[in-house]
Amino acid sequence: MLASELPFEILSHIASFIAPDKNFDYTVVCRAWKIPFQESMWSRMNIYTRKKLEDACNTPASNQSYYKIHGHLVRELTLSKRLQTSDRQLRILQDLFPSLRSLYIYEESVDNIEFGVMADWSIWRSLTHLKICVEGFEIEVNVKKFLELLSFLPCLKRLEYVKALCGLSSLFKIDDFETLHRHLPQLTYLSTAMDLDNISPNDIQTITNSNPASPLTTAEIRVDHMDIRWLWYFAQKYPNIRTLEWKIINTGFDTSVSPDEVISLFPSLTFAFPHLNKVVMKGESEKVSMHLAFWDLVYQFRAPIKHLVYYLAGRRNIPELLEQIIKK
Repeated sequence: MLASELPFEILSHIASFIAPDKNFDYTVVCRAWKIPFQESMWSRMNIYTRKKLEDACNTPASNQSYYKIHGHLVRELTLSKRLQTSDRQLRILQDLFPSLRSLYIYEESVDNIEFGVMADWSIWRSLTHLKICVEGFEIEVNVKKFLELLSFLPCLKRLEYVKALCGLSSLFKIDDFETLHRHLPQLTYLSTAMDLDNISPNDIQTITNSNPASPLTTAEIRVDHMDIRWLWYFAQKYPNIRTLEWKIINTGFDTSVSPDEVISLFPSLTFAFPHLNKVVMKGESEKVSMHLAFWDLVYQFRAPIKHLVYYLAGRRNIPELLEQIIKK
């Protein structure tokens, strides 16, 4: 078989292994190779300088044909750090690259001042992967605005909500998590860096009536603040979770809730992490109640953990805490 006679699918697969800056050479080999290697060449777009951003957004419409002709082929878009992309420019990018599957928005890559005025996130409703760094971003302190953005992205399967630095931000409530999962019914991977509000008596009823987010199999949760009763919520909400990574930072928990009060909620569960295979725990040894409550839950329901990683930091209690964990 001649190289020019290879099926389109095989050529596309070969093209995926070629560096993007080399794909152009292959597009001129023969007519049969042009389209698959051209599609691969345009599949990933990394806007890493202000000049590249302005070339795409700020030139006269007659000079944008290069992006307009091939922009529909772009499946992955990265906006690098400190680009300060305006809302007007973001809207232009949405029009130029309407068929995205993955979007990576890094620290200060989007200007906070006019965010949401012109951009139309429904254009990117085909997104399946969103990674967004909220440092200095309005949605960091406006949970409602973030959830509104997610309402336009029903096909998301992987969400990474990143904070580069520790510090004050809005507290996510139980109702916010419920809204998030209503907007993202296909979510399989959730990575969050958010503070979780204390659970109220009304939240208890919400948790009891909550529908499980069955598609979710991986959760990475990084918190500065958390009421440890969230464990009860996550155990009920995520029945099919396989991998759980928990990172506890520094500001602690609601001390008005005792570990015994949390443990008393566990019998109301019919299951807790029945498919949990891998656990990665990172945090400070001072948060003893969190660690022990988690292992009480795991022990009571016999979660089938096969892989366990522990990273502990702190000035005290590490040998004592490890001994208690091992006993659990």
